Amino acid sequence: MLFSKTSAYGIRAVLYLSMQKGHPFVLIREIAENLNLSYHFLGKIFQNLSQGGLITSYKGPNGGVRLARKPEDIFVLDVVRVLEGMDLFTECVFGLDKCSDHFPCPLHHKWFRIRKEISEMMASTNFAQLALDTNTFDFRIKTVSVGTPI
Repeated sequence: MLFSKTSAYGIRAVLYLSMQKGHPFVLIREIAENLNLSYHFLGKIFQNLSQGGLITSYKGPNGGVRLARKPEDIFVLDVVRVLEGMDLFTECVFGLDKCSDHFPCPLHHKWFRIRKEISEMMASTNFAQLALDTNTFDFRIKTVSVGTPI
């Protein structure tokens, strides 16, 4: 997996919200159940997404979370930046300090090209398109148990 669980779950949760018609407030518990994710872990993820300005929350009987902007204005890189920072795109793949063009690790030049492509892909992929693709091609965003039909 390229992302931490935090980012992977955050991307899936934002995608789930992007797929809601009219973008209503949705209970975190509903999202957790529908995506088969830990409610408490997802709650912490939504706190960070809220602090990062990607979602808004509302307390009360009709409360929940929803996107702070239109899905076409939220990109995968926005979620990763809020939840992980940009170390994925700047740090050495081996974790070596002072890895650079002048003092590279064995994968430096290859990883530089790959992470640039990944960054560009995430910066140009918005959640409106992901939601459309998910609905059109019946992609799954839920974790399933072994033996469960997909």
